[in-house]
Amino acid sequence: MPEKRQIGIDAISVYVPRLFIDTSELANVRNVDPSKYVNGLGCEKIAVNDTYEDAATMAANSIWKLMQDNGLDKETEKIGRIYVATESNDDMSKTIAIRVHGMLEGKLGNGSLRNVGAVDYKEACVSPAYVVESYADWLLSGRNKGKVGIIATTDIAKYGLKTDAEPTQGAGSVAMVLKEDPRLLAFEPLDDLPVFGTYTHDVPDFWHPNDLEVAQTLGPYSDWCYQLAMKYAYADWAKEAKRWIPFKEDEALTDHVDVMCPHLPYSNQGKKFLTYVLRHEWQKLPRWAGIVEKIGPEPKLECEMSKEDAIEAYLFEKCVDRTDFKAKNPVAWEAVDNYLYKDDEFRKKFAKTPEFEAAFKNKMDATLIASRQVGNIYTGSAWLGIASMFERKLQLGCKMEGKRIGIGSYGSGCSAKVFSAIVQPGWKDATGKIKLFETLDRRVKLTISEYEALHNGKTKKPSVMLTPSNEFVLKEIGEGKLHGYRFYAFAE
Repeated sequence: MPEKRQIGIDAISVYVPRLFIDTSELANVRNVDPSKYVNGLGCEKIAVNDTYEDAATMAANSIWKLMQDNGLDKETEKIGRIYVATESNDDMSKTIAIRVHGMLEGKLGNGSLRNVGAVDYKEACVSPAYVVESYADWLLSGRNKGKVGIIATTDIAKYGLKTDAEPTQGAGSVAMVLKEDPRLLAFEPLDDLPVFGTYTHDVPDFWHPNDLEVAQTLGPYSDWCYQLAMKYAYADWAKEAKRWIPFKEDEALTDHVDVMCPHLPYSNQGKKFLTYVLRHEWQKLPRWAGIVEKIGPEPKLECEMSKEDAIEAYLFEKCVDRTDFKAKNPVAWEAVDNYLYKDDEFRKKFAKTPEFEAAFKNKMDATLIASRQVGNIYTGSAWLGIASMFERKLQLGCKMEGKRIGIGSYGSGCSAKVFSAIVQPGWKDATGKIKLFETLDRRVKLTISEYEALHNGKTKKPSVMLTPSNEFVLKEIGEGKLHGYRFYAFAE
């Protein structure tokens, strides 16, 4: 067995389309109170891809910036793998990773990445965590032979116009370098094999049929699946984490996690996740008595079915307009209906307590900044949160070296991964190259009518809203014997 050594994330790069819409303006056009989008969901702006941008170009652009920022464009021999995590591939056969590989070789020279592996991973938004786990094994086994691995998340979250999910759209790509002795994050435990908590359960909360342009989702049901999957993945991780995170009887494991970066389909989902986790942990501790004294006791669900089964059945049927559960178990249905209302009221009260507000400010607030400005980028959402957090901490002059970061990734359908990492001494150098907030400040706002034209495909390729510059672009979609084949180029 090779000598154990620290491995993790060395660098991050983010690509976000230069177009966006303001959700307050969208709400006004949809005759919705803007506070529902801005405050309720935490969505202020939505990144919108131009006609020359697709998931492949966004991945190529995030990786190209990553390579330039870290000198890998001059030392391609150091790259062993380029894997892509996505649920936005329009080709049922050829991977986005291969197309990205081709675009990069177009800049670097034919054959420059000939011995670099390139493949896609897919399981909704959780797939990057599976790539990270695979890379960890690859790096620790020594099979990488000193080379680094690059991963890119890339997605376009698109839902129907005038639907409830419309304000949670977005687009973007996050690329990362994983290697030995990383500058940014080293996976835990530092002196042993990294530990990843895992949960998988087959549920119909979100799916994207091949014959539909937009994804289908059962919103409230999917929210519940998210919370449940993250709970069990966290518990799976916590069983092992207790080996290297010592804590006292009156402490929670989360007391020793300095920052949390969960999957963010919309930014306020992060806040919901934190209330769920802290309630679960704090209710076993002396501090909970003081909280209950302020806001009252937690509601209880009284019914013959298990709590989780009853809630899952109720929410699924509510979303799909079925009544099987209600007809067979009217008492349980009524009990769940009352419980969920009371529990949501309790959650809101808990979120306003000084104890929770302090935890939220310290552990998550910085993670959510970019999500509010970009929207949902599926596979990249948690990793965008990590980039956001590091940039904000750097702006504030925070001391981050040695801090523990908790990362939670959820993929509808569903599966979840939870793991932790320690901030490394070189984090400032690596963070200074991300320039995420600077990128967001340079974007161009679309009118809602312009956005709708793009959404409906009325702005045809190769017509563009903006002139591309210094980036990879979709040049042409083939016809005839090349029907559907995508051709790319680099716009100087």
